[in-house]
Amino acid sequence: MFFTVPADTARPNVALYLLVTMTPFAIVAPVLGPTLDRARTRRVTLAVISCFGRALLCILMARHLESPWLYPEAFGLLVFTRSFQVTKSALVPTVVSGPLDLVRANSRLTLAGVFGGATAGAIALGVLRLGGATATLVVGAVVYVVAARLTMYVPASGPLVNGKTAADDRELHLGGIRLAAVAMGVLRGAVGFVVFLLAFALKREGEPAWFYGLVIAASSLGGLFGAVAAPRLRRALQEEAVLVGALAVPAAVAVMGARSDARPAALMVAFALGLGASGGRAGFDSLVQRDAPDSLWGRSFARYEAYFQIAWVVGAFVPVIGPMSAGTGLLLLALALGAGVFVYLAGLAADSLVGHERRAPGRR
Repeated sequence: MFFTVPADTARPNVALYLLVTMTPFAIVAPVLGPTLDRARTRRVTLAVISCFGRALLCILMARHLESPWLYPEAFGLLVFTRSFQVTKSALVPTVVSGPLDLVRANSRLTLAGVFGGATAGAIALGVLRLGGATATLVVGAVVYVVAARLTMYVPASGPLVNGKTAADDRELHLGGIRLAAVAMGVLRGAVGFVVFLLAFALKREGEPAWFYGLVIAASSLGGLFGAVAAPRLRRALQEEAVLVGALAVPAAVAVMGARSDARPAALMVAFALGLGASGGRAGFDSLVQRDAPDSLWGRSFARYEAYFQIAWVVGAFVPVIGPMSAGTGLLLLALALGAGVFVYLAGLAADSLVGHERRAPGRR
């Protein structure tokens, strides 16, 4: 639909879409996070409820395809989906044997999500053509019921629950998590920026819709490489170093892309940013699960998931409301990512110095 209307007509609709994408997080962050923290032994139950909730909403949507009720039901489906994502992140440490397995587990979940989404999308397309929207929603409901049953096998608690209280290491470790969140916010903002920068740039240059699809495929391929590479990097590097690389690699590629032709530049930058965003997210999730007290996992993931979505929307708004060439946009992207590297490294150095002083003998 985006490619069938003039660019000026598309801009207000795209801006409205961006605002709508933030709404589920506005509900999830203040409600789900504290709930997860209070119900640490019942997080599996919350995940099961989110699956059954989506199954029920799919059935209701199948009955209300021609009714205004379709829209609040679809919104509820989005809220349950975001709730499951946050709950899943809080559950990961209960099913791994130690801190070194966190990045590997998060990367496998990313790979499963990518391959599962691609497979399910292909199946849904076939069902849609053969049986229509009602059949697609019914099949989706069945899948969610199966997912709920599988979720019941996840242990409620496991060997990695670190036993910290909310007060333990708060000053020494949570500052590092906030710095990592800033780095990931820059990455997510960069992803949103590039998505719409390239969309409008390709539209102005008369590129066909299939090439934009190719750009999205390049980004997805980069995400797959990032998910595969993250656990291998973790064997030699800390999560903080993985995040630095996730910022630095796309920054370098963006500089090269700004000086290249439009098509190669779009593909290079999309791949590099998908690589960085995927690897960085695996590192960030592992860092939170490593350093944050168990009593704050739910709240942390809910808050930061909302923050990352806001960063994505803010980044996307820049090319939507301020038209610019692809070359100029990629230079801005490189500057933003480079600034993110500098701020993150400087923050880590300052945080390490403060932590050293607090641990020094005689300090209280």
